[in-house]
Amino acid sequence: MKIHALFGRTAITLAVLAWNTVVAVGDSDSAGKESDRAASSQSDYLQSLVDQNFILRSLGDHETVKLKKNQMGHISGSCDIAVQVSKADWKIGTIHLLIQVIGAPSVPGRPRGVCSGKYTDKVEISGFSVDEPPDSLSAALGAILQTPEQYLRGFGIPFDLPAQSDDEIHTSVAYKVAPKVLLKVDPFSTTRIEGDASFDLVVGTDGRAHRPRVLVALGTGLEGNALRAISMYRFEPARQLDKPVSITATIRVSIRLLR
Repeated sequence: MKIHALFGRTAITLAVLAWNTVVAVGDSDSAGKESDRAASSQSDYLQSLVDQNFILRSLGDHETVKLKKNQMGHISGSCDIAVQVSKADWKIGTIHLLIQVIGAPSVPGRPRGVCSGKYTDKVEISGFSVDEPPDSLSAALGAILQTPEQYLRGFGIPFDLPAQSDDEIHTSVAYKVAPKVLLKVDPFSTTRIEGDASFDLVVGTDGRAHRPRVLVALGTGLEGNALRAISMYRFEPARQLDKPVSITATIRVSIRLLR
């Protein structure tokens, strides 16, 4: 009778151990899947930045921008540059960006930043947890990599007009108040040629440039960077009878050597 009882307790103990092992393996699998999902969401967010245009605040003339998350609120520098993100990766709590320089942003009536003439092409921000939420990545990047709207807010200029597609923009032939440039970007030339190019475009009621068309070209592909720069312009729309209207305008863009 005692032997049977001993076997009975042993069988129960083994069953409990087996169950705990199954639970532990299940928890490990679940944790692994959660980690994979977190990494996927971070990578997805960073991939959404690729081919987008931003303004890199303060640090544009650093050879390589290397920062930690806890430094993002204490950035110093005077070189702002407009850039396009060409590649974005997430590796073990670190953001890696490759960027291409578009040009120099400026807000009319405000002091321009001062750059040394050398421009960065890499941004690295470390110090994140491996499961950092995408919102946290966005908030950290927003301290140095800003949309035109965020950049204007930094100068105390609110700009909250929702973007419209080209198909939604209908031009008016009459206006009383001309559009006003709030933000411009002077494009850089990556060749040895510089000069001015003229563009015909529509300044929409959304304060953005639509349907730009080259009128006077410089050739050698320089217009491509000029078009990227024009896409970052922001305007106070033209007005007619106190209502915003879309109008056709001509602008001249100065393309300067990337020094």
